[in-house]
Amino acid sequence: MEEFIATVADWRLRNRLERAIGGRGAFRYFRDVLADYPTERERWFAFKDARVRERVLDWLAEEGIEPIVTAPPEIE
Repeated sequence: MEEFIATVADWRLRNRLERAIGGRGAFRYFRDVLADYPTERERWFAFKDARVRERVLDWLAEEGIEPIVTAPPEIE
């Protein structure tokens, strides 16, 4: 979430997101803030999916497993 926040251009939203992840319930508060920003919310999901994909591919490579993959969707 911190890496995503660093990519947010709107300083007000960036500040809200930084506060949202500062304590208990961080994931829920983060999502709640993004609910007011549908474009950024969609960008978050694409960002998160790309990071998960990277981690999975890295793990497969470490294990010597050749993945069968298609090209990932483009991220704005």
